[in-house]
Amino acid sequence: MAIKVTYSDGRVVPYDNRTWWQVTDGGVLNLGAVTGVPDAIISPSAWTNIDVER
Repeated sequence: MAIKVTYSDGRVVPYDNRTWWQVTDGGVLNLGAVTGVPDAIISPSAWTNIDVER
């Protein structure tokens, strides 16, 4: 599933369906190239919205 992440500064960044992503119970957004292995860990205060494209 491709997603678009809106960051708190207003930027909208698209990620393709090859990107693994997960939002933890605490609101942390994990993004990575390999399932279950985050390359980026994004604080809940740094992003505002995730649009999932199916």
